[in-house]
Amino acid sequence: MSAAQQPGPWDDLMDARLAALAAHDIPPHDEGWGGPDPDCGRPAELAGLDAADLAALIAAAPPPVAEASGAGFLPRDGSGGGCGFADGGDLDVLAPGVALAGFADDAHARLGGLDDDALIGVLRAWRRQTSWAQARELAAVAELARRRPADRTPAAAPGQFPRQLSEFIADEIAAALTLACRTAGYELDLALDLAQRLAGTAAALAAGQIDLTKARAIAAGTAGLTAAHAAAVEAAVLPDAPATTAGQLRGAVDHAAMAHDPQALRRRRDAAEKNARVEYWRDPEGTATLAGRYLPPAAAMAADKRVCGIAAAWKTHGAIGGADLLRARAYLALLLGHDTTVPPADLLPAGPPAPGSRPGHPAGPQAPAGLRRPSRAAGLPPLAGSVCLTLPLRTLLGWADAPGDAAGYGPLHGDIARDLANAAAAHPATQWHLIITDPDGHALGYAHTPRRRPAPHTPGGWTITLTTEPLARERSP
Repeated sequence: MSAAQQPGPWDDLMDARLAALAAHDIPPHDEGWGGPDPDCGRPAELAGLDAADLAALIAAAPPPVAEASGAGFLPRDGSGGGCGFADGGDLDVLAPGVALAGFADDAHARLGGLDDDALIGVLRAWRRQTSWAQARELAAVAELARRRPADRTPAAAPGQFPRQLSEFIADEIAAALTLACRTAGYELDLALDLAQRLAGTAAALAAGQIDLTKARAIAAGTAGLTAAHAAAVEAAVLPDAPATTAGQLRGAVDHAAMAHDPQALRRRRDAAEKNARVEYWRDPEGTATLAGRYLPPAAAMAADKRVCGIAAAWKTHGAIGGADLLRARAYLALLLGHDTTVPPADLLPAGPPAPGSRPGHPAGPQAPAGLRRPSRAAGLPPLAGSVCLTLPLRTLLGWADAPGDAAGYGPLHGDIARDLANAAAAHPATQWHLIITDPDGHALGYAHTPRRRPAPHTPGGWTITLTTEPLARERSP
């Protein structure tokens, strides 16, 4: 290539490309995007330098100095070479108990004199101690239950539980610990789970490897499983539990439970839905909380998408406030039967009405009709929004109920994942993604509907193209 044919500088090429763009090249709904990004491009003082000048400037710059990270970001794997509570010290890994409590209490008396590394070690030590104490509290609750058979029933053998427990154990715990009866009942249930079927989880809690929230996650995720299946799930998730968050652990427990006994999870879900309720309580700030519990997950997700859709429509109509505020007000408007096609007046900015608008009605298009469209799949309305589902092909086709996964929610039983896929496809305004997998979790196909304006009287639908080989493999037993 001759010198005359060599491409010009990168900035010149980009300027030429941008100048050649026409209006139809702008993606839908992105017409308002623009303006310089203050975090991109050259600073003003470097704008006049060419490539050679920049290279010379970089070569003359001193080498960067590595910034010291906070002690909390160290791997805490014993490689720090410290002593005491610092990373690498014996106290940083000392098992919880009376000895650790004494050392941690000594460190507490001189917290201000500790460096960051040792301070993080003390923090971790108290968390281990807390788990240790909670494990012993729960063990005491279990021992109390061993001593409380139901009226006119035989007592249990030493170390065993009676065939039928007294119905007043939770009341006794509530009085002893000044708890609400429902909270005491939750503590009793967890104590019985740890003592009767989750010995590994109980040991991990007592050793300070997991905290009480993680122990509850394992107990809740294995409820309704047989003892053998619960032990298998526990064995699968406990090795990684210390290094995961409680939310990540819940997902891992759900995945493992579905792999061992998906029907047990369906039974547990069905039983929980029978206890569905709406709770109301007053907040300390003087506000109120209204929440639904144990709702059918697909219906709850559909309701959430509807609330999000109304809030987004209000935003385009000029409503002020963050997404959380608009969603909360849309939630109340739906429950109270108010008109949701326009934002509440107090959410609109003060000022003269826009040209062509009616009093109390913002100018422009009304809320999407899909927000009020009736259900098309398993009692669910078509979902307007962005939905990402991953599910096996056999589940999508109705040949099996292998579990799927919804982004932002987690594992879903096959029937729910299939219903959500159909509901997402039924709305013409939905931007949705569907990943089809084989039984081993490998992707077979992908479907995506880009953003588009809903066409009236056009039914929703989707098409996924797969190769015949994976499809044949899915059909095989």
